[in-house]
Amino acid sequence: DLQLAYLKASVVDIEAITDHAIFASLYRIAGEKNIRHILSGTNVQTENTLPNSWIFPKADHINIKAIHKKFGTIPLNTFPFMNAKVKRYYFGVKKLSSTSVINYVHYNKKKVKRLIQDEFGWRDYGGKHYESIWTRFYQGYILPEKFKIDKRKAHLSDLIFSGQITKHEALAEMQQPIYNETQLKEDYDFVLKKLGLSAEEFQKIMANPPVSHYAFDYEKPLDIRYPVLKPIKKIYRAIKPVKKRGETKL
Repeated sequence: DLQLAYLKASVVDIEAITDHAIFASLYRIAGEKNIRHILSGTNVQTENTLPNSWIFPKADHINIKAIHKKFGTIPLNTFPFMNAKVKRYYFGVKKLSSTSVINYVHYNKKKVKRLIQDEFGWRDYGGKHYESIWTRFYQGYILPEKFKIDKRKAHLSDLIFSGQITKHEALAEMQQPIYNETQLKEDYDFVLKKLGLSAEEFQKIMANPPVSHYAFDYEKPLDIRYPVLKPIKKIYRAIKPVKKRGETKL
């Protein structure tokens, strides 16, 4: 229901709801089990580049609720929400920390893929995050067709930046179809059945122009959401000014 609501809203970052739920659940479980450290698989060598216009803040629970309120039909009673206050609690009070361990080693995507294929029998899904049918359809069909976005540009750019491929190799990869036609047909039928849409209904949604996430309510700083707090913020900043980048405390 939430995925369908985002699709109807015509906003770009449909995957924000998945990421939001993952991190909200992760922090909650870590807090319940008194786990202090989270090992993250993110890394700057293969997934650091994404234009702001392609994504939206994953932790924005207000935006999720606003979009669902307008287009959703099922109450979000069990959806794991998280907000900035909750995140500050886990990282400030519970002393939770997250470490991207791959950033501390030389990570070569091609070598790693070969290693897990040999050691664990891993099979290449044919694209980044294509192990999920929904994500594969979103990145391989919805984004390029509706939003004119091909995420391969960002993913391949990261590999160029980290010296793992050349620009010529990236351009050659971009010439390849983003979706296998047979796979697309199977995924198309699966997604429409999952969402309870007819082909006509889906194409009508796809034909609607993109809409900014900011067209819906979103998480704003407290002093903007509640102007009465602005004087308090000024006092707080006078007592505890924001340090400039590179500035160290004497």
